[in-house]
Amino acid sequence: MCQRDQHKSWILVSNRLPQDWYPLFPNPVLAEGILDRLVNTSYHVLLQGKSYRPRRRPGATTPAPA
Repeated sequence: MCQRDQHKSWILVSNRLPQDWYPLFPNPVLAEGILDRLVNTSYHVLLQGKSYRPRRRPGATTPAPA
């Protein structure tokens, strides 16, 4: 993380908000250090709307989008 920070780009995708990431780390000090670098120097794109996943499940009654 430290070697890549400020030198390369990251693309992270999550179905959780950034503030919900902290409890995922077993060590709160590591969580703060890593997430501070990720969250505070990033662009956040929040997608809103209904998920396409239910339409793509096998046996779904609604057809998948074209």
